[in-house]
Amino acid sequence: MDYSKEDNGLGERGRQDADDLQNEIAGRSTGRQTRFLTAEGGEAETQEKRRARRAFRDALEAILASDPEYRALYEKLGETLGQAEASADAVIAKLQDDLAALDSKILDMKDRAARLPDGRRVFRRADGSVVDEAGETFPVEFADGIQWPQGAPSAEAYFGALQRRDQMNALLTDWLDYRTDTLGGIRDRYEDRDDPMKKDGLKGALDDIESRKPPHPSDIEVKVGGGPDVSRNPTAAVAVPKM
Repeated sequence: MDYSKEDNGLGERGRQDADDLQNEIAGRSTGRQTRFLTAEGGEAETQEKRRARRAFRDALEAILASDPEYRALYEKLGETLGQAEASADAVIAKLQDDLAALDSKILDMKDRAARLPDGRRVFRRADGSVVDEAGETFPVEFADGIQWPQGAPSAEAYFGALQRRDQMNALLTDWLDYRTDTLGGIRDRYEDRDDPMKKDGLKGALDDIESRKPPHPSDIEVKVGGGPDVSRNPTAAVAVPKM
């Protein structure tokens, strides 16, 4: 028996089978009966989905090729959206870093604060009055019976840091919502090639990117660390406790 000829025959049939399979996957006609993929198989459904995706993709490309105004809006939205996403990511990362640093600063102030016999931390205001960490205020005379550690933080510094942290947390939430809901929603819609956006949708998305953007952290000023208690006296000066 000539095994080499038989092997060659099997090899040729194997190559033909492989070619036929690839043609069937791609939906190309070979003039031969379908042997590998059938209407009952899951692969046939996959082919239908691939063909549908190709058709929708071609539809979007046809719009871009035939309507210069649409193409200009589509490209502008893609560029504007990408820049907004990068900017939002940078702001969110900066806020998270600043919050972590501020949390450490607040813990340090609590460690350096004076304490009452019951363990409550207390801070001295610029007017000499004393306030505990929960916000309860004591008269000026109360301060005389407290041993104030060297470098104890003032009430203005401590509560100013808490106020700043609350505002930063609220701002971080706003930016996370903007990044996820506004920009994320626009990105999902923009990349939906099965249902291309209309011109009005493109224009509306461009407006939303700007109009729904939260304020930048640099636009919000809250004094932290020795600043006056603006809620009580905007012009008050910080008194340095005498040791």
